[in-house]
Amino acid sequence: VFYSKKVVGVFNTDAEAAAYTAQPFAKAGDFKFLDVDKNGKIDDNDRLVTGSPHPDYFFGFNNTFSYGAFSLDVLTNGMMGQKIFASLFAVNNSAVQNNLAFVDEARWRSPSQPGSGKYGSFGRTIRGGKNDNFTYSSWSLFNASFYRIRQINLNYNLPASVISRLRLQSARAYIGINNVYTFTDYPGYDPEVGNGGDTQTVFGVDFGTYPLARSFTLGINIGF
Repeated sequence: VFYSKKVVGVFNTDAEAAAYTAQPFAKAGDFKFLDVDKNGKIDDNDRLVTGSPHPDYFFGFNNTFSYGAFSLDVLTNGMMGQKIFASLFAVNNSAVQNNLAFVDEARWRSPSQPGSGKYGSFGRTIRGGKNDNFTYSSWSLFNASFYRIRQINLNYNLPASVISRLRLQSARAYIGINNVYTFTDYPGYDPEVGNGGDTQTVFGVDFGTYPLARSFTLGINIGF
């Protein structure tokens, strides 16, 4: 599971930050962390389970539709309930280099421009600071549920009269599309990230995994 501090919002004003004495160095635009043990200070004892990289459900459908000499194969799959720690966004929170456009557009700028709130709360532009904005926290956890149309193939089987005339046993022409579309709210490149090999500490962590490419195939299968 993910075990980290929990972000419960962004301080909109300096007065709001000052009123929360558990974070004495906080300023407007900084993250507000949950004081789990309620001892008046934010430290490692305020970490808790903030999510799991393991899905609650795996599911998929493989369907074949036929009409005359045509057949359509559709393969889909999905997962629900898992979260991804998007380290890519944690890096971009600083807004110093290689900034993602949607992070910049959604972040806190001023009390009158507190951010869009999309994908959670994005803090102010800052390189350093004493509020520990860049600690691993629930801010970088995103719902990674998805439903993916993984493959579609359209097939055409030549009529038996044509096959016999050509002295073949079978003949089929097809066109296919792989990685057709993914339905997800995850803002990263791909909600189906790897498991980091045998390193369980990075299971469910997205380091900017290259997304699956969409590919097209066209071919003929002939049986002699």
